[in-house]
Order: sequence, then structure tokens, then C-alpha cells
Amino acid sequence: MTISSIGTGIIIGFIYSWKLTLGILAFVPFILAAGVLQMKMLGGYTKEGNEALESAGKVCLCMCEGGREEGSLCVWGGGGCCR
Repeated sequence: MTISSIGTGIIIGFIYSWKLTLGILAFVPFILAAGVLQMKMLGGYTKEGNEALESAGKVCLCMCEGGREEGSLCVWGGGGCCR
């Protein structure tokens, strides 16, 4: 997305004025830094999301394996297969 933004800005700059293109090129390092920062932040959220999905999957599997009665006991703290 960052590369497409830079490319679009350069093309628009060349269409209207070479001075505008120089101005856009001056901000390329800032755009790239913002893209790197965004990727690092999203990477941390992805890891936390995967852990939550794994936990939810275990609970769902437990309920599906044991049937309604055993699943409800498991959710209400009766022990069983979910730990």
C-alpha cells in the first residue's frame, strides 16, 4: 500500500509539475517510516489474536466432543475436558 501511494504521488506530480514531484520525493522517507511502523504494530496484534483464537478453538472443540451436557459442565467449571 505504501509503494502504491508513493508511485501514485510521483505520477501525479510528473503530470502537473516537476516541482511538485520534488516535493513528493522529499516526503518519501517519512511515508516509508510510517509503513514500517504500521507493519510492526500490526504484527504484535496478530500474535495476540492468534493466541485468543487458539483458546476459543479449544473450548469449542471440548463442547463439540462431549455433547451438550458434558460441554455445559465443562464451561461452568465442572472440570471435564477443558482445562
